Amino acid sequence: MKYGIKIVELDIYRYSLENNDLDWGRKKPTGNININVTVSATMPAKELSVKIDIHIFIRHPKKNASLPAGSIETISGYQIDNWDAFVKRTGEKYKVEEKLKMELVRISYDNTRGLLRERGRNDIIGKIVLPVIDPHELLKSSSK
Repeated sequence: MKYGIKIVELDIYRYSLENNDLDWGRKKPTGNININVTVSATMPAKELSVKIDIHIFIRHPKKNASLPAGSIETISGYQIDNWDAFVKRTGEKYKVEEKLKMELVRISYDNTRGLLRERGRNDIIGKIVLPVIDPHELLKSSSK
């Protein structure tokens, strides 16, 4: 891999359930998700972090409405080889090369999918299988 990515942190920052007392039925749940992604660089550690915040809404079979079911927020921290080639400082901010940013989002989102599945194995949002999403689309929708 040209970036020499090393994962230095992978954690569930927040996990919450809503409407957990409702009878969601036995069918596989359907609904929608809202995803927000943030990529940031920190000095002097020269670490990149990706925060993924997902809110899950499930269609309730009896109420005929999508209700909040819960959320998960994960933090992934990375170090890369040759920081100066891929992260540029402009004033007080750091600009991460776009392809590197997409690669970090892809890794972080895939990890979040697995963390949600494992952490939620005994509740309703753990039954949700997050879709495979193009990291470019995640970044584009998060920047709006």
